[in-house]
Amino acid sequence: MSIFITISHFSLSSLQTKTLKLLRTNLQCREEHGQLEFAALEHLENLEFHSDSTRIVKLYNRIKQVMASLDCPKSFTLKDLIKPDSDRTELFLSAILNFSLYRPSEQHGRRHGYLKATTDLSKYGFSAGWVEFGWVEGLTLTGGGTFDGQGAKAWPYNNCPTDSNCKLLPTIVASYFDNDSMFTSQLQDLRLRAKASPKLGGYKFLSLFRVKIWWMIPRVGKSGSEIPLETQMLLLEAREQSALHDKISSDTNYTENTFYILLLPVLEGQFRTSLQGTPANELQFCVESGDVNVQTSQSLEAVFINFGDNPFELLKNSIKILEKHKGTFSHIENKKIPAHLDWFGWCTWDAFYSKVSPQGIKEGLQSFLEGGCVPKFLIIDDGWQETVNEFCKEGLQADWWTSKKTVSSRASGSDNTCIDLHDFIDSIKDKYGLKFVYVWHALAGYWGGVLPSSETMKKYNSKIAYPIQSPGNTGNLRDIVTDILEKYGVGVIEPEKVFEFYNDLHSYLASCGVDGVKVDVQNLIETLGSGVGGRVSLTRCYQEALEQSIEEFFFF
Repeated sequence: MSIFITISHFSLSSLQTKTLKLLRTNLQCREEHGQLEFAALEHLENLEFHSDSTRIVKLYNRIKQVMASLDCPKSFTLKDLIKPDSDRTELFLSAILNFSLYRPSEQHGRRHGYLKATTDLSKYGFSAGWVEFGWVEGLTLTGGGTFDGQGAKAWPYNNCPTDSNCKLLPTIVASYFDNDSMFTSQLQDLRLRAKASPKLGGYKFLSLFRVKIWWMIPRVGKSGSEIPLETQMLLLEAREQSALHDKISSDTNYTENTFYILLLPVLEGQFRTSLQGTPANELQFCVESGDVNVQTSQSLEAVFINFGDNPFELLKNSIKILEKHKGTFSHIENKKIPAHLDWFGWCTWDAFYSKVSPQGIKEGLQSFLEGGCVPKFLIIDDGWQETVNEFCKEGLQADWWTSKKTVSSRASGSDNTCIDLHDFIDSIKDKYGLKFVYVWHALAGYWGGVLPSSETMKKYNSKIAYPIQSPGNTGNLRDIVTDILEKYGVGVIEPEKVFEFYNDLHSYLASCGVDGVKVDVQNLIETLGSGVGGRVSLTRCYQEALEQSIEEFFFF
């Protein structure tokens, strides 16, 4: 990757002496490089500079020895990462863009140097954690690295990580001269032009992306511009040409080796990542928290990347690697598989939608019995809870759940043969031979959460919050359910009360003979993270409470 930079003004007003140390020599010399031009160079004497010249010359000679071993005459491309002593002004050389400048002994006029960029962060180890993610108009660097404007230490004190109008560019550059001297300086009014990052055109890809907030579907294509927003998995097919020399005919035959590259966005702390393409056939990482108060200027583990010859084994092995590295989930091979997965079951949703009733359930089970195909388990889907809809014209999604304790009156309905939910479940298990009966509920209780004014819900300190969707979600297909909830709000339980809520709900259901729950509308929680630590933190709170409660009341 080569970049051409023109500096229209060069100021030495911030001339400082640097004491440096050589850390490592692991960069490789390359032919491809850009050219760095300086105009209006202005010389400024610095007495302190001369007092430290001995140490600087020693350092410079060490660097020259390293460069002399490379086949890059006069390129002076650094083969090292260098850092200053703590008592000196910081010299910032990005791990994304490492470069040095060569200049003849004259102190005025134009000078030429060479620039080298690399995006292979594995060369730098974990010390490269300070690489910033940001935005600079007109400059594209593969991997999302960007000139930081004022050096790494200054970034936390300005708004560049979040302000798309930030125009700050590098202010610190290391320069090396023929007379074995060195200085650093500030640059002003830089003009940058950059070739586009390596394109994704020519690679066949398979992506899995969220077409709606609730649903993920596949897409295939051949260019980066076709990679959709909210991509959760990206599989690239790459081809490498190999030469086979025929000793008899002296001909050279070429074969193509196909391999696959897998990219999996992962969670990191309070942040999540998704992938997306650009019209320029580039790949972008979108890192977000869902809370304006939770920000970062770096992302160390945003995307997991692996490659292999077999796409199926690649995916399987990559998940196992992440399982071990993250420690937050288990591969399916290490999970206990529920017995009902091998059985035929019936879910009431397609038959009744939200109008489920005891009589309807019995009629459905009876029809299966008469047809000679009795299900072994039953899922009582949406519709069994008592809800309040203050916005009837908008549909059921605006409903708030008022009380779990009145569910028996809805579930037993007009069926006079059952007293309550417990009696109803006992009767259908006995008559139809059901092994398990599960019931539905949303992660927040119901589509619109819980009703804060309900007497039975006040103990959970719930309040109305208004969902805020990720731009990626709204950039694909909007969902009418979420639009309604954005308009009227969701009754959200206080995070510290979530386990108590699930504990009360699941203990009641278990006492009625319910064997487990189908938990729906889970993606809603990611839109409610504003002011409470963000989407990842809030979802983790709900999921941990949910799993703990289910393990206590339904684990067998």
